[in-house]
Amino acid sequence: MKVTLLTVLSTFAEPTPQPALTTADLIALGQLIVGAVGLTILIYQVYLARRQLAQAVESLHHGAQSLQQGAKALEHSETANRLSHEGFVLNLRNSVSQARGALSDAKSRYDGNPEDESLKRGVEEKLEEFLNWMDHICKCLRAGLIPERDYKAHYSLELKQIYDGWSRKLQPGHAFPNIEIVFSRWRDNKDALDPETDRKPPPQR
Repeated sequence: MKVTLLTVLSTFAEPTPQPALTTADLIALGQLIVGAVGLTILIYQVYLARRQLAQAVESLHHGAQSLQQGAKALEHSETANRLSHEGFVLNLRNSVSQARGALSDAKSRYDGNPEDESLKRGVEEKLEEFLNWMDHICKCLRAGLIPERDYKAHYSLELKQIYDGWSRKLQPGHAFPNIEIVFSRWRDNKDALDPETDRKPPPQR
């Protein structure tokens, strides 16, 4: 095939100009760009929402764990308080029982030798100790620190025996006011609880 000069020159000719974009094309292109930007923003918002949701879920999880730990701590605290109170009541009852036994022993020794003044003083000392512990029991009953329903049957008899056997120690001006108050209230079929007494922690001896 022969290549003419005209053919060669035609290859360097300017390309055929493309038709200009119409208004409709520009509008469509603008809408496409706006849509792409909107889609990008939407995707980013979804990402942020998922991240915030994950953080919220994690926060709720930590909150639930904190609540569980708080509930366990409260349960342990209540258990410790209950055991502490039960221990206090048990120690108080044991002290009364020991004082009662010591008084009984001292009285038995004195009854066997009533001329011995030292044995007589021993009875008085053990009686004072026993009455002090019983007054302490009655004080706790009045303050609601000891459940009256659990101990009234036992200690009402104990108080009656005290009045029957040791009334000389309970004359006006005596040192055991709680014994007198509780005994009088129980004798009149009333509760020992004193509504004006503050609810305080078990007193220490």
